[in-house]
Amino acid sequence: MNQPYRSPREPARKDRWIALRLVAALGVLAAAPAWALRPVQVYEVTVRGAAASSVVTEGMRQVLVRATGRRDAPANPALAGIMQNPAQYLKGSRSLAGGAIQVNFDGVALAQAIVTHLASVKNSTDAQDERVECARADEAQATA
Repeated sequence: MNQPYRSPREPARKDRWIALRLVAALGVLAAAPAWALRPVQVYEVTVRGAAASSVVTEGMRQVLVRATGRRDAPANPALAGIMQNPAQYLKGSRSLAGGAIQVNFDGVALAQAIVTHLASVKNSTDAQDERVECARADEAQATA
């Protein structure tokens, strides 16, 4: 029996369709990493639903969590000095749609303050640990 007629262009159409789907899939995959690599502004936050008097404090809470990577950072006694006067690090703010406020902090000054505050607590803890070890050594010597 005779086979049905096939156009010589049919394989080319099929190949074009496969190529088009492949290009579309690659386009989607290429866009995903670009979206995922969008930089996060660590020292720039949007505060919603806070009273005008507490916007800077709430913004600082969010920034400390971002900068340190710890949710408990705003309550950390080592960073209490920063939380007492967050306006000191304020660079600027602006109103956004819907009543939100974007708060910008001085990233360099704030990063230095975080390192300084955490280092001072670590140094005092290390000194305290040394005093405890010396006291234990003296105790051990006295009992020996």
